[in-house]
Amino acid sequence: MHSEPGSPRQKYCDYILAVAFVVFVCLYLELRIEPRLAYDAQCPPFYTGKAFFLETIARAGGLIRYPSAFLSQFLRFPWAGSLLIAVTIALTCTAARFAFKRLSGVTTRVLHCVPGLFLLAAHGNYGYPLEISLGVLTSLIVFAVLARFVPRHPIARLAVLLVATPLLYIAVGGPFIVFATFWGTLAWAQRRHAIAGTAALLGCLVYAAFIPWLCAALVFDVPTSTAYARMLPQLWDSGMSVSILMLYVFLLPAGLAHSITSAPTLRDAGPQKPEAASSFLGRLALFGENARHSRVLHPAVILTLGVLVVVLFFDTDAKALVKLDYYARNKMWPEVLVHARQYPRHPVIGMQDLSRGDETLSAIHDIDRALYHTGRLPYDMFSYPQLSSLALLLSDEQLCLRFRKVNLQRADLLFELGRRNESEHMAYEAWAYFGDRPEIFKQLVRVNLLKERPVVTRTYLGLLQKTLFDREWASQYLHAVEGGAVLAADPVLEHAQAVAIDTDYVGTTVFGPQEAMLVRTLRESRRNRMAYEYLMAFYLLSREPGKVAGNLGGLDAFGYRGIPRHYEEAVLFYMAQTGSQAVNLYGRQISPETQRRFHDFQQIVARHGNNEDALWNALVPRYGNTYWFYDLFGVTGFGEQSVPGPIRTVYGAAP
Repeated sequence: MHSEPGSPRQKYCDYILAVAFVVFVCLYLELRIEPRLAYDAQCPPFYTGKAFFLETIARAGGLIRYPSAFLSQFLRFPWAGSLLIAVTIALTCTAARFAFKRLSGVTTRVLHCVPGLFLLAAHGNYGYPLEISLGVLTSLIVFAVLARFVPRHPIARLAVLLVATPLLYIAVGGPFIVFATFWGTLAWAQRRHAIAGTAALLGCLVYAAFIPWLCAALVFDVPTSTAYARMLPQLWDSGMSVSILMLYVFLLPAGLAHSITSAPTLRDAGPQKPEAASSFLGRLALFGENARHSRVLHPAVILTLGVLVVVLFFDTDAKALVKLDYYARNKMWPEVLVHARQYPRHPVIGMQDLSRGDETLSAIHDIDRALYHTGRLPYDMFSYPQLSSLALLLSDEQLCLRFRKVNLQRADLLFELGRRNESEHMAYEAWAYFGDRPEIFKQLVRVNLLKERPVVTRTYLGLLQKTLFDREWASQYLHAVEGGAVLAADPVLEHAQAVAIDTDYVGTTVFGPQEAMLVRTLRESRRNRMAYEYLMAFYLLSREPGKVAGNLGGLDAFGYRGIPRHYEEAVLFYMAQTGSQAVNLYGRQISPETQRRFHDFQQIVARHGNNEDALWNALVPRYGNTYWFYDLFGVTGFGEQSVPGPIRTVYGAAP
């Protein structure tokens, strides 16, 4: 576990091991975690100027939150974010090494790496803020410095505890508990008698537990529950809480064990007690200190702990969902589709866990938008997961209240559909929940430009000009506004202006009926191809093939050469269902291949009757990506699902 300074060769090996550790952490972060996904999920705000600084430091942990907000802006860049976190973890390990040395006078070989590994595990959660890692690092540095230079007299140490602990809570928030734990362990290690040492340790911890209440009442004027919540932010997020909680819990027994196995070094007693070497911890320490063993043991221990971090703490399914959202929010539509195809067994994307329906609807919404923007919505919609028509517009008020992320998605979609008033409403809803985010301000800039509100537009552009990396975008827009060339500066805005709707209708507000909203939108804006394809997709997902057949006239308006595959499938089904051949195809024909496939589909349905499992297994390989399959089962054949429920018996026998 620890060793006295060794030979130059041993020191050289230690340096190589340290460099290898940093390289491993950096590679793991960039290739496995991808910190830019964390930035996109959190979007931590940072503004230049005095106002933001004063607002930030006015809360517990504000002094570390401000530099953390600044540094977090660099997480958006590949490798820069990984290097930043890797350096933070490496400095934490170094500070932990000095902190453990202050407890016993003995330098550790492996023990100091464990806090860094816990932080690495925490960064695998995409809601984990950088400020906690910086707070832990600061607490360790403060302890190591004070323990080194403050006299060992009990009165001096008590005075430091009474003053430094609340100041550190004010500066770094919850991670101050790291300092309190080490200071209590130091007080325990310096006592000759076990009872006195235990009393000193418990006194430090009780005082630390009292600090948030004291600061809440005297300094910050916040509820006590809020003050204690900062001890471990986001308690509802189990992935992050577990790793940080394990770090806090680990430090106390680790410090005690380290002091026990080398206790006499700091005490006034003479040679080491013989019973220390006879204990289990003593024998383990002596084994670790053996130079012959340490050359193999220490790298093996670090490697083992690193593998455990990778295997136990990282949630691959969570990353897949965050990455899908990252691609969608950055308008990387082909990447959305490629990424979705890679996770057929995902609990959300592959609909393996329907209890997470809100997340599934949000993911399908992004996939449908990607299909539209790549021109594949009428052709490949059922090659991807589909659950209900609700995913198209997410126009359910309870859904928006339960799963606030959809407010951002709806604001963006409604803007593309030309419904700028509803888009503005949802942008404000998102702002109220998420706080300041550049993407929200950009959306409000575009909306207010379309609504010809120059004063409001300049307000949001002024906020963006105070950011580090969006100020150029804001400056370009400001120049465009002043020069009257806004539409030429932004193709997205130009398209939105072309399909913009000036009238709101009763019953088609933010959470109104989807069909009515899309019909009115298309009626107001005849060039709105998105409204047409979304209306047809709504009819498909609602299993209303007759309305699909009745709206084929839009194919001429938007220049379709033939009939898209899913429309063909719906028309064939409608004709078979009603026995009517009187469907106006507007000079087009249903392809012979689609007719042949439908005939085969009907034969399979007739063959298996009401045996749902057999029918599912027979249809999924060949027809799981068709409207017919969706109409029968209510889901697509994407992934590896089982039969979701009763089937619709409306196909009849094949002719």
